[in-house]
Amino acid sequence: MENGSRTALMVAAFRGRATARDASLCNDPWALRLAGEDGIAHAGAYELTVPAIELWVALRTARLDDAVRDAMRSGIDQVVILGAGLDTRAARLGRDAVRFFEVDMPSSQREKRRRLASLENYPVSAATYVETDFEKDDFIDRLALAGFDRGRPAFFVWEGVSYYLTEPAVRATLTRLVSGAHPASVVVFDYFGARFVKGEMKDEMDRSARDKVAEMGEPLKFGTGDIVSFLFECGYRKVATETFDAIALNYTGTYDRARKFRFQALAYASVERAVR
Repeated sequence: MENGSRTALMVAAFRGRATARDASLCNDPWALRLAGEDGIAHAGAYELTVPAIELWVALRTARLDDAVRDAMRSGIDQVVILGAGLDTRAARLGRDAVRFFEVDMPSSQREKRRRLASLENYPVSAATYVETDFEKDDFIDRLALAGFDRGRPAFFVWEGVSYYLTEPAVRATLTRLVSGAHPASVVVFDYFGARFVKGEMKDEMDRSARDKVAEMGEPLKFGTGDIVSFLFECGYRKVATETFDAIALNYTGTYDRARKFRFQALAYASVERAVR
């Protein structure tokens, strides 16, 4: 649940707030209710430090939603949400003949399903829930036991997770996807630059943004200035990246250096499938 915590609630609140805007970039009708009062309060406090955070969450949601839709249109019929947290893509984007899997820690999944139970008309059965202790279990094996077909390509969404993990943990997850999933599978994930994660920025607001999540109990741990070589070392041979500045320009037609979106990006990777 984006580490099963306050950040998950906060992000859901931003997603819900963005949904309620006129001409909204994203659409998640359940997000605000999943976030609850605590999530709304965390969001209000965090945006004092990072004023553009609601837009960033909306852009991330919209861009990954479109990536999932593109994958399904291309014929992929298995979508896996790793570290699912309060993700609702199975409910929002699901279609016949496409199976969605949500993989998360047992405690996080139990908390999510408790919250879902209070929502009217939420299609809980849209996803197959896979409880996995990432420190002890092989998540590919757990997926297979739940009906995931390793012989067919899949689309893996790893949103809001990598930067809270150590580099060895990020490397292990990406490497396991290479060895355990079909080589035409694709993984997309967001990541931060190494300097941002290390706090090596001159701007005080940048350091405050980094420190704020640490205060919420989730310090940033992983960042890289060379994701292409990192993914190559993990076994990928098809890679594409896009910064959140580029995503914002494409979705809103605007650019503002003050947003600090240049420190954050999405990466798409596959062993053999072309990625944009």
